Amino acid sequence: MAKFVDADGRPWSVRVTVGAIKDVRDEIDVDLADIRGETLDRIAEDPVLLVDVLWLLCQEQAKGKEVSAKQFGESLVGDAIDAAAAALVEAICDFFPSRRRTLLRKVTEKTAEVREKADRLAMAKIADPELERKLTEAMQARMEAELERALTRFALRTNSPESSESNPTARPSVN
Repeated sequence: MAKFVDADGRPWSVRVTVGAIKDVRDEIDVDLADIRGETLDRIAEDPVLLVDVLWLLCQEQAKGKEVSAKQFGESLVGDAIDAAAAALVEAICDFFPSRRRTLLRKVTEKTAEVREKADRLAMAKIADPELERKLTEAMQARMEAELERALTRFALRTNSPESSESNPTARPSVN
């Protein structure tokens, strides 16, 4: 059985059954039996949805631990979110027969590898001094353009006929 520990040190077990799949479908319109990966992607991108799913799967345990839904959600922060997500994926895989379970595990492993590689590439890109130079140049160009627009608007306002009329000391323009 899949397990995780929340940020408050409480252990939780996650088990996906037909009843649990029905409960999750009925309560929050998420299909844990969707093996095309759309559900897992949706849950991976939305930590609130992840907590909602886990709450439905763990609420009986929570009653025994006297943990409310709010306390449960508040305890899933930081690394506990990753641990809980991994436990959910493991529990979903465990639900299926071995042939499908093996395939699902391979797909989730490959997805994790790709995400990890994407994270490394993003971190390398962020750490690249060239990126900082380009961002600085872009910021400077934008700042100069904004300053130029502001000066142009100011110049148009101070050179308009209305500004001469409202300023009695201004000299009338001679044509």
